[in-house]
Amino acid sequence: ASLLHLQRITTAAFHMRRKTLRNNLKKWIDDATFERLEINSERRPEQIRVDQYVALADALFEQDKTHQLK
Repeated sequence: ASLLHLQRITTAAFHMRRKTLRNNLKKWIDDATFERLEINSERRPEQIRVDQYVALADALFEQDKTHQLK
């Protein structure tokens, strides 16, 4: 993933800190992606590891790549 995607994900995740990841990231990450990455979408942003943010950024990068090809 690019640094831009990682920045986008972390900024969105922490935008409203008391909300869950699902609520903060629903614009970009769907439930199926959370499940595939084995990340509990009911957690709050401060409750997941850095490598999990990288995985979310990778997923966003892949989605962007796919949409650009269409």
